[in-house]
Amino acid sequence: LNVDDALQDAGVLHLRHRLLHELSGGQCQRVFIARALVASPKLLMLDEPDIGVDAPSKEQFYRLLASLCRDRQMTVVFVTHGIDAIANDVHRVICVNRTLCMHDSPKDFLEKHFLSGFLSNHV
Repeated sequence: LNVDDALQDAGVLHLRHRLLHELSGGQCQRVFIARALVASPKLLMLDEPDIGVDAPSKEQFYRLLASLCRDRQMTVVFVTHGIDAIANDVHRVICVNRTLCMHDSPKDFLEKHFLSGFLSNHV
């Protein structure tokens, strides 16, 4: 994959001549994803990728991640504290608090109210 194709796939081709410090948080994250796409990875690992990203940009960013999974058959693993924002788009939720505490589908995770009871009992 060439750089322009990766930028296009990440929705930031129009930013290719801008400096990184001129970009918003969401734009930076998509540029970072484009940079990773050039290597055609099968696995993308992200740590708190939505920090400093506004709500509309988060939605765009998570749509991008979902499309990478769907269209490129890419596995995306990321750490987040905002499970409610992405629960509809992920296949598995893994809760870790020093040890693996729970591994389930997002629907089951939310239906069982793990977010309210589980986290308050294990943090």
